[in-house]
Amino acid sequence: MMPKCPFCGSSQSNGEKLSIHLYSKHRDQEHIFERTATVRHTSRKRSKIKYVVLDGNNIAYANGNPPQARLIKSARNYIKKRGYEPIIIISAALRHKVEDQLELIRMINISWVIEAEPHSDDDRLVIDTALNKHCKIITNDRFLDHLEYYNESSVDIRTMLVKFKIIDNKFSL
Repeated sequence: MMPKCPFCGSSQSNGEKLSIHLYSKHRDQEHIFERTATVRHTSRKRSKIKYVVLDGNNIAYANGNPPQARLIKSARNYIKKRGYEPIIIISAALRHKVEDQLELIRMINISWVIEAEPHSDDDRLVIDTALNKHCKIITNDRFLDHLEYYNESSVDIRTMLVKFKIIDNKFSL
């Protein structure tokens, strides 16, 4: 069935999208399009976002000292390509130690990376975020300092941990 314009009744058989036709021919009715578009958007099934938390400090230090922001970027790209939404958390101190400081600051500014508050426990933020989002944590850390605290709350954080590898400066699971 060909879509028809609700204003002039013309069919869009030549491949022109109805929305383009409405905008170009019936611009005076824009207020109606916006409402229609909103209704259509809300009636669609929403896909559930699959989150994963990345321990940014652990990833940045994977090749040793100094830490590297490009490893965080590589990890983010790897995770995104697999259909997950990464939540990358780093300590406030990392920005002062990282090899490619401008790249890390750029990633913070465009909200790819969340920087923990100064003098706070970034590992705790990583774990709490994963618990709140009901997702896994990508890290090679075992969070031994935190096991007792979280085990008291009947959560075994060891089941949430996913190990990673860096091979030729490329991230992989």
